[in-house]
Amino acid sequence: MTKIQLRSFLCMCNVYRRYIKDCTKRAKPLNALTGAEIPPDLTPPMDVAVAAFEDLCNERLCQPVLALSKANRKFVVDVVAYADQIGCTLLQEEPGELLRPVGYWSTGFTAAEQNYSTTERECLGVVWAVLKPRHFLGGQRFLIRTDHQAVSWIYSTIDSSGRLMRWRLSLSEYTFDTVCKPGASHHLQDFLSRASTVAPP
Repeated sequence: MTKIQLRSFLCMCNVYRRYIKDCTKRAKPLNALTGAEIPPDLTPPMDVAVAAFEDLCNERLCQPVLALSKANRKFVVDVVAYADQIGCTLLQEEPGELLRPVGYWSTGFTAAEQNYSTTERECLGVVWAVLKPRHFLGGQRFLIRTDHQAVSWIYSTIDSSGRLMRWRLSLSEYTFDTVCKPGASHHLQDFLSRASTVAPP
């Protein structure tokens, strides 16, 4: 393998780094071979570099492997919000009604958002979970699964505050159904909503 080929491999791994735990640490032996002082044609690498290469190759093939988005297949948005975090997963229906993940996202609430009521945080979580993967969801009907009747509350409340109206307007361009899924069966989003994530500035 040449140094250029190794750099290309590391660039490819970098694309998927968010799905590879400790990616930088695991790739360190390989990054050491890309320095300016290393000749273009790599000598047979040490065992630690070979092990790191095989480790990263195997990691990219392990479950859960993200599915490629396909047209005319139903999307499902799973979302959970807690006191300071939101987590969501975008799933797409495969043949045989199997749901495969297309993407995972999580974020933290700002200090002001943490002061919202539980229902308001759940509503904000739904809005964020729809807008984050909006390039997948626009123009088609999809399903939102949450452990709270947040969306129903947005549309049923008579409160016309600016915040609620903005959320209604944000969701108005999408066509979706909602279902309340018990928290006990919402494991993946539960994990994402508890992950350590810094709120955006």
